[in-house]
Amino acid sequence: HGVIGPRAVVVDDILDTGGTLVSACEALRAAGVQDIVVMITHGLFTGTGWQRLWALGVARIYTTDSTPLPQALVDAERITVLPVAPLLAEALGTLLLLAVVIGSRAIAERLSGGNMGLALLPNTLATVGGLYVLIEVFAPVSGAHFNPAVSLVMALRGELPGPLLPPYIAAQLV
Repeated sequence: HGVIGPRAVVVDDILDTGGTLVSACEALRAAGVQDIVVMITHGLFTGTGWQRLWALGVARIYTTDSTPLPQALVDAERITVLPVAPLLAEALGTLLLLAVVIGSRAIAERLSGGNMGLALLPNTLATVGGLYVLIEVFAPVSGAHFNPAVSLVMALRGELPGPLLPPYIAAQLV
C-alpha cells in the first residue's frame, strides 16, 4: 500500500470527457488527498464533465500539444500545454547520433584492418558529418542539444526554459 499524503499526481493518456479522471480524483479525495495535479498526454476536453475536476481539488492540468486545445481553453489559467515536438526531436536526434557514433566506429575499424590510429580519422569524419546533418535537421524544432550537459548550459544561459530542462534530459536518456 502506498502512503496517501495531502498531494497527488494523476497521470493518464487521454482526457476526453474526463470520466476516468473524475473517478480517480473522487477516490483520492475520499482517501484524504487535498491537492491534485493531472498530467495527460492527449487533452481533448470533450463536453463539460471534465470540469468537475476543479471541484475535486485538481489544482492544475498539464497536457501536451499532441492535439489542438479547444479554442475556449487556450487561455485557461489552470491548464498548461507542454510542447511535445521538441522532446520527440531530442529523443530521436539523440538516438540517431548514437547510431552514427556506433556505426561509424564499427565501419572504421573494419576499413582500417585493425589499425586503431587509422580508424580514428574516418570515425571522426563520419561522426562530425552525421552530427552536422542532425543539427541542421533538428535545430529548428528542439535546438538539437542531444546531450544533457548541453541542455543544462542552454538552460543556464536562458535559451531553454527551466521547466523544460528535466523533460529534455529524460528524452535524451531514454
